[in-house]
Formats: sequence, C-alpha cells, structure tokens
Amino acid sequence: EQENECVFCLHSVKKSINNQNTVVNTNACNLGMSVMQPGSGSGRESFCEAEALQLLAVHYGLDMSPDADMKVTELYGFEDRNFLIKVPARDRCCADSVSLNPLPEKFLLKVFCSGHSRKRIQAITDLLLHVASCCEVKCPKPFLNLDNHMATLIVREEAGGEEDDDAQRPTGIRCTCTPRCTCPRAQEKCTCAQRTAVVLEFIDGEPMTHWTPSSSQCQLPQADLPYSIDELMHEVGQCCANLQHALQTTPPEIVAVIRSQPTDEWNLLKLPSVRYLLPVSELSVDLHKLCSDVIDMYESDVVPAIQSGSLRPGIVHADMSPGNVLVQDELARSHITGIIDFSDCAHSCLVFELASCAARFSVPAHDPARTSCHVVRGFLGTFPLTLPERGVLYALVCAQLTMSFLLLKKQLHLDPECDIQDLVEPTATTLQMFWQAGQVRMEEEWYG
Repeated sequence: EQENECVFCLHSVKKSINNQNTVVNTNACNLGMSVMQPGSGSGRESFCEAEALQLLAVHYGLDMSPDADMKVTELYGFEDRNFLIKVPARDRCCADSVSLNPLPEKFLLKVFCSGHSRKRIQAITDLLLHVASCCEVKCPKPFLNLDNHMATLIVREEAGGEEDDDAQRPTGIRCTCTPRCTCPRAQEKCTCAQRTAVVLEFIDGEPMTHWTPSSSQCQLPQADLPYSIDELMHEVGQCCANLQHALQTTPPEIVAVIRSQPTDEWNLLKLPSVRYLLPVSELSVDLHKLCSDVIDMYESDVVPAIQSGSLRPGIVHADMSPGNVLVQDELARSHITGIIDFSDCAHSCLVFELASCAARFSVPAHDPARTSCHVVRGFLGTFPLTLPERGVLYALVCAQLTMSFLLLKKQLHLDPECDIQDLVEPTATTLQMFWQAGQVRMEEEWYG
C-alpha cells in the first residue's frame, strides 16, 4: 500500500486552455494532493563550508588553528551536500592516533538530506564497507570518527530539546551538538534540525556528466562517435554488472534495514504514481500521450511480472547515472575509476538496475540506441538476465525515461534555479527516439 501511495506534490492549475497543443486538467487540485509552490526549494540541506570544518574538528580531530592549511570545495549534489576536503598530513592532528582508520590527505564529507533516516544511513555505510571488500569496481569506503563510528549525527542549536536517548538510536551514530556557525550561508532556513554526516574516501576521476574525451579520442566527426566512447559505454555496463554481483552478497541484516525503509520517489516500483503528474506538467498532446502509453505498458507488462515473482529481487544501487560514474583518461584511453553515491540504494528488482543505467546513459547521446546497446551488452556479458527479465527491459527503459522526465519537470517547477534545465528536453527526446524505434528493434540491438 505504501508503494502505491502517491507522494508527489503537484501544483494546481489555474489558467484556462489557451493553446490547443497543451494538455491541462483544471481539476488537478481536486486529486487530494498537496500544492506545489514554485520556488519552494529543492530540498537540499543548508550546510556551509564553515560548518563542515567545525564538524571535522570536533568529530575527526582535524587541526583548525589559523596556521592549518586546509582546503574545502563544495561539489555538486542533487539533495545531499558534498565537500571535498584536502588536508596536509601535518594538520591531521590527533585523528591519526585515535581513529582506527586515519583520514587520508583528501576525502569527502557527505551531509545526507533529511529524507534519510539515521538507521538507513548506518545501513548504507555498512553496505559500502561490504562492497569495498568484495567488488571489482572501486567504491568509496567510509571512515571512522573519533568515537570509532562511521556516521555522526548533527544537532543544530536551533533544534532545541534534549538529545536522543542512546538506547533508542542505531549503533554507530554519535549524537552531539555542533557549534552554531556565524557564516551568513548557515542562516538559510533549514527543513530539518538534525542531519547525518559521513566521511568517505575520495576516488580520483571526473563524473561522466562533466567528462569530455581527450583530443586523441576526437579524431572522428560528431556524426560518427569514436570507438573508444563505445568501448567506454561497454565498460559502464560491465561495472554495473560487477557491482550488482557484489550487492547480491549483502549480509541479511543490511538487506533487512534497506528493505524496511521507504523507497525513493525515483524508484521504478513507483512509476504508476507519476501518472498524477501528467495533468499538471503542461505537456504537448503528443508527449502527454507518450508518457501515458509508457505507464500503461508498465502496468500491463511489468507489474504482472513483479507480482508473479518472475523478476529477481535484491539490493540495487538505484542511481547508476553519468553523475555517479567516475572516469579518467590515460594514454589516450578512458577508463572507469569508480562508482559513487549509494544514497538511493534500494531493495528492488535486479533488472531495474540495468534499465536505469541504459536509460540514463542514453541522455543526452548522439545515438541513444547505440549507447544503450553497448551498456546492455556489457552488462549481460557479466550478469545474464532471465527470459522474463529480458522481456520487460524495453518497457523498463522507457519507464525510466518517463519517470525521469516528469520528475525533472516537477523539480524544475519547485526550484527554477536548480541545475537540471539542460536535462529535461533531452530526456523527452530520448524517450521519443526509443518509442519510435520500438521493442522489436531495440531487443534485436541488445540481444543480437
């Protein structure tokens, strides 16, 4: 019942139909959903660089004296706040002598969004340790704080009240108060007084959203993609499959926690819920019909397969996107250095991981069908799908593109300043290209 419940906020439509190419439902406000106010924010936590340094000094023993040569750079995060910290060895102070795994000279401080429970974050850090020990693909390893815990609970002074009782909070989370920061950026309104921070290993490489091939890889014109890029997409599929193998060996106690937590709204299990976004997304008639048809196909093809148990369940990364795959150029060849951001990991259907990866790496791409083909074949060479899973892959790829498009539209309406404008239209275009190609052609490309 929780999975079928609509959790989206939708804005009510107050204007009349002025354009025959626009589909609008003036009764959308009567659907029993919350009102989505433009500019209400992206839900990112307010947390500034000064607060990050204070946290590291209190909980990781880093030297905060004026002479300390510490560099802090905030990295992009859709909801969480991520800070790259560079600390010379001489300034790492007592942390090396107290912590069981001392911090390196370069690491990442991740402040999770308030949507994640502390119990879930603890499970994610345990999962990262497990994956780091058995996965062929490099993933960020969490580091211990001075109390030898992997997660630190931040309680702002504005929260008031007493700290949580130790007996009621998950093992490994230290409850304490961080000194109030005087930085103006810290005065932003915060939706949650308590956040959880984790220090993670920093993996060298550039997110594929920012990566461009080296000059030696760009000898061919744009109309004919270099073979090295095709090869890299094949490696993306292989890395996704290798990670999938490692996740299937996750200890049962971690699986139980992740499974018990509410899934993210981007999870493909919740695709039918995004149908409520159609009347208020101001789509063209053709695009509205396309999204509706994809949701219908999901309900007729995928839902019965889930209900019958034909699709294998398990833990998935759930966000295998270009922003979470790191790549580096070496000797005129690009290779993947790691996979990051396990915040959205979920207990779902295993084939969902491949569908999500193939869809997201096809946006934007010069030839989405060709890109997805290399991703799928790279994955299948390491992690074969069953016949029922192969039968629903096309529907799931289209479903992922539909969900991404509608939720990006929603996010852009909530926060017009967020950096996703360049993804909205390419996602819709890629969806149209896959739909026009059809299931038969795409399956021939994927499965040979």
